[in-house]
Amino acid sequence: FLIGDGILPYQLSSGGVDLIDNYSASSTSNYSNARRAVLSVAGVNDRGCCNSNLLLVETERAMMDAADEVIVVADSTKFGYSSLTQLCELNDLDVMVVDDGLSQEWRQRIEDAGVTLIIATERPAPTNGHT
Repeated sequence: FLIGDGILPYQLSSGGVDLIDNYSASSTSNYSNARRAVLSVAGVNDRGCCNSNLLLVETERAMMDAADEVIVVADSTKFGYSSLTQLCELNDLDVMVVDDGLSQEWRQRIEDAGVTLIIATERPAPTNGHT
């Protein structure tokens, strides 16, 4: 299921003003909710998560407001970096999924923020030809 009123092809994401209005907790027309919001970010730093597009960040904030659980998926190269717009603080997240290249320092910061950390490891390709 894809939400939003438009595709941002250069970012391979969806978003739009209608989406923000429908999902934002401050919206008078809020009628949407979700079990989970799964988001990506361009950077994670001491202030939290950030992204490179203001419309995308507003869309993600609206999705966070509508969701019971907020999950961020980021590869370890995003940590220690910033981007144009601040999305949220680490403690606004419920779960963070990161590859096993994440430093021990960042693992501790995430856990100290009360976020459940899931370390994704590469799974070997099946030998029988099935995926």
